[in-house]
Amino acid sequence: MASDETEEAASKKVPTGLNKEITESIEDDNKQTSQRRLNRRSVLQLTGGIGMALAGGYGVASAEELATPSADSEVDVKIGFNDRSYTDKFTYVGRAENNSIINGKHAYSDKSLSVKFAEGDHYGTDMRYRFSEEGYSEPETLYFRYYVYFPQDFEVVENGGKLPGPVGTYGTAGWGGRQSDGTNGWSARMSFTPGSDSDHVQVGWYCYHADMGTWGSNWAWSKNEAGNVLKGQWHQIVGEVKMNTPEENDGVLRGWVNGDFAFEKTDIRFRDTTDLKIQDFWFDNYYGGSWASPSDNEVRFDSLRMWTESANETTDPTLESIDSDNKGHTVAFISEEGSSTVNYDFTSGGSVEFTTASYETPAGKPIEGGTWEGVDYIEEGSEVVMAGGGTGEGYGDAYLVTGPVLNATIRTPDDMWIELNGEKVTTEQLIERTAWQ
Repeated sequence: MASDETEEAASKKVPTGLNKEITESIEDDNKQTSQRRLNRRSVLQLTGGIGMALAGGYGVASAEELATPSADSEVDVKIGFNDRSYTDKFTYVGRAENNSIINGKHAYSDKSLSVKFAEGDHYGTDMRYRFSEEGYSEPETLYFRYYVYFPQDFEVVENGGKLPGPVGTYGTAGWGGRQSDGTNGWSARMSFTPGSDSDHVQVGWYCYHADMGTWGSNWAWSKNEAGNVLKGQWHQIVGEVKMNTPEENDGVLRGWVNGDFAFEKTDIRFRDTTDLKIQDFWFDNYYGGSWASPSDNEVRFDSLRMWTESANETTDPTLESIDSDNKGHTVAFISEEGSSTVNYDFTSGGSVEFTTASYETPAGKPIEGGTWEGVDYIEEGSEVVMAGGGTGEGYGDAYLVTGPVLNATIRTPDDMWIELNGEKVTTEQLIERTAWQ
């Protein structure tokens, strides 16, 4: 493992290219992609298990590919989920029937990808990005970033399941019990397992490598407890994989969650030959191994990006917080229909401003802060911001909060409830879910 000095340095640096591009439009996304690959329609509906397409070489490339990047090009690929055109950006897509585009309060940006699991089913989604078929040389170092959301009722089984990550299986080894030996393949997908309690999910690496046992190694993202992520909240996942020198144990895996350093391992032997590189990025999400989803479940994703280290040399490498990207949490105080005026107050360790929610109350009324002059207020103190006001008769007040909520008080709690980013929460949940900032 790295020295304390190396760890400290890594903990302060998030890989380049992460700031201020999260909510980019599909037009910008398409413009960049069109410079490399125009009108790609290579979509394969896989009906077998995960990895079936690999054994068959993925089939035949689309004849509609009009342009590809140079093989010398640095990888910098962005895939948004604003509409169904995301399928054109992956090399192959399987089990698309489990995928849907969602919007409004359920999405991270304007729209996001929802992956559904039916009770008793093993699979969610199964998509692949193959660098060589998209015109790139296979890299030896890769960074990736995506956002993930586990709903509050997401059910995690003891042995968990898989999340997206990079691989180099070459249709031979590195998944499904096909052991890696340094010459035949490897993988470093991400995983989800039970968290510290029922409100959390643990994320980590599930890695096939040359020194593995019968099955892959599970390495939890345990630094700073950052990988123990809270359900009901969006989280930014950033990963780094670096191939080892053949026959040497110097391969690297690192991870960050919401900008916090979460994992580092620098002694991995992925390969004993330079024939193995980073072949694909598998955008997989499923239960197992062989076990299935215990109930109807869902995971949401947004803003996938893959890039090589030198692709963004001039980009500011810092990431202040996830809320610098999504412009904070919407905290709403919503009154019961028919109630009289209900007053409330809260304090925050960050900035607070009035806002208007993108949805209405159950009574069909707007949720807008600052409308009651002389009652609704925001006051900045030396260390905290105090805010509050009053509303009733099925209306709601909304605030944009970019720091932790420290406390909240409702004068008549039977007549009002709190929502965080569109989901009903208790005061304790509001404080806990914003505390990581």
